[in-house]
Amino acid sequence: MGDIFSKDFETYVLQILDKQYTELQALGQDVPPVKELYDNFLEACGFLKKLQITDTEISINEALKNNKKALAEGAQATLFDIDHGTSSFRANL
Repeated sequence: MGDIFSKDFETYVLQILDKQYTELQALGQDVPPVKELYDNFLEACGFLKKLQITDTEISINEALKNNKKALAEGAQATLFDIDHGTSSFRANL
């Protein structure tokens, strides 16, 4: 998540999109123009940059050092997404 603040992030994203676009075209897939994907993704990143993003590892460790309770949930990743994840293939749901 913190990568969106990197000075080279936009260049990196464009390189990845170009590579994936080329591979999908080689496989005969119809894909939207890279510029459209790139612009939409950067717009979403702009929204995310407005949120409070923090290094939770530091926050949790400080809480534990100060004998405070900390609850950490690690199972809320993209692959659990109902539409785009692998949730229907997971045995622990």
